[in-house]
Amino acid sequence: MGISLEAGAPSDAAGALLRFGTNVLAILAAGGGVLWLMGYGRVARLTSERHRRVGTLIVTACLICIGVPLTVHSVNVAQNFRVESAAEQAATNWVAGTGYEVASVTIKGRTVTVVIAGQGKVPDEQALAAAIDTQDPGTEVVVEVVTATQLGGSTSTE
Repeated sequence: MGISLEAGAPSDAAGALLRFGTNVLAILAAGGGVLWLMGYGRVARLTSERHRRVGTLIVTACLICIGVPLTVHSVNVAQNFRVESAAEQAATNWVAGTGYEVASVTIKGRTVTVVIAGQGKVPDEQALAAAIDTQDPGTEVVVEVVTATQLGGSTSTE
């Protein structure tokens, strides 16, 4: 986490902290399960009602602190996957019949970057942006073109 913060990547640091917290809760839950299986649950019933309430409150707070960010992250991953799949399909249709093929499609925030490689006339980028915008309105589309030319039997990229 500290390395991510030092490198200026606070979202990576937040992800590392979330992963750490998830692992701590999983270890505590596994340990509690083992103790319960060994019969220590009966001993726990002998404690006061106040201790049980405090324990329940702590467990609930920990589950909320970990569960909410995990849920938000999972929803974001699913959304990005949906947009990336739609953008990749739109890009593949966009370059069909040209001398280009889709090299990669990546998403960062609300920006879709499409890298195409090949040669010839580059298709109209506005058509791709419009196709992606119908799937996910408000998405910025960036197209990077890598051209390949034949030089004496070897291929070079520009």
